[in-house]
Amino acid sequence: MITKEEYLIALETVEQYHKQLNLQIFSCIGKKGKTKIKNWCIDNKIGGKLRGLHYLLPSIEFIEDVTAFDILGLKGFGESQLREFELYKKATL
Repeated sequence: MITKEEYLIALETVEQYHKQLNLQIFSCIGKKGKTKIKNWCIDNKIGGKLRGLHYLLPSIEFIEDVTAFDILGLKGFGESQLREFELYKKATL
């Protein structure tokens, strides 16, 4: 039979393990950082008009910083390209 003291020691061990896991998860998230537009286009095999975003938006370095206004402000881009961009972005980040 397990004593109350043994149970509390085991519970403390489990809590410490969970804290350790959380720290490892957050440290991995923190290291990821942002994704460069060019890398995002190449790594995810983005096609069509979106393929050249890094040329079309030279003042924006990271895909996370691209907004709907940026996409709609591009010549020849409309709602269709915006929806496509948002779908790609949501699926890949």
